[in-house]
Amino acid sequence: MTQDSSTSPATGVENATSQDHDAFPNLFWETATMAVSCILVFILADLRRLARGGHLKDSDNSDVLTMPIRADSIPRIWQNNREILKREIRSDEYDTLQYLVDRWLIEHVDDTELSGAECHVVGDEKASSECVYAIYTNAARKHIAVAFRGSVTPKDWFQDAKSAFCDVK
Repeated sequence: MTQDSSTSPATGVENATSQDHDAFPNLFWETATMAVSCILVFILADLRRLARGGHLKDSDNSDVLTMPIRADSIPRIWQNNREILKREIRSDEYDTLQYLVDRWLIEHVDDTELSGAECHVVGDEKASSECVYAIYTNAARKHIAVAFRGSVTPKDWFQDAKSAFCDVK
């Protein structure tokens, strides 16, 4: 098989492109959608926390708090506020999220991953003590994704450690 723009470089498998919405998607692009949703939930939770405190640039404060929010605007808001984010979040967290923005949301993800996708619900009102989640839709790709942020708070890590040492019956 020859490699072209509709073939995944990682798998050599043909992709369902934006012109071929009804084609049966391959596993690579199905998991890419899930990965992008999971990355966005981390980024969106940090952006929304800072927006609630009025720390983002003026227009970005309201943009990030108003639902639905277009998924392709989230990396733009992140990039617009990089200096603020560097000051406000831990450096290791910032470096990790910036890497993910650069590699997944800007460099490697086809425009159809974010184009047309929207985040409709974000459960992050108690992000420091409860699970953060988001619900995304992409009508063009006929996708609905529910993403949960993993362990972030000390309470999360304690619960993870506690569950790792319990007896299995």
